[in-house]
Amino acid sequence: MFPEEIPAGAYTHLNYAFAFVDPSSYKIAPMATLDNELYPRFTAIKERNPGLETWISVVSFYGVVLFLF
Repeated sequence: MFPEEIPAGAYTHLNYAFAFVDPSSYKIAPMATLDNELYPRFTAIKERNPGLETWISVVSFYGVVLFLF
C-alpha cells in the first residue's frame, strides 16, 4: 500500500518501518532506496489529518529499535 492509499482519518498514529543508523557516520539512513521517495509522501498524510502523528522506527547497528517522529 502506498502512503496516498492510507485512510488518514481512520488513525491517530502511523509508524513507518524502518530506517537505520549508519555505523560509519551515525546518521539516520533509509533501509531501501525507495524510502527516500516514500518518507515525504508518508508524512504528507498529515495534510489530510492534521492531528495525525507520523513516526519512523529506527534500527541501530546494535539491533536496538528507536521511535522518532
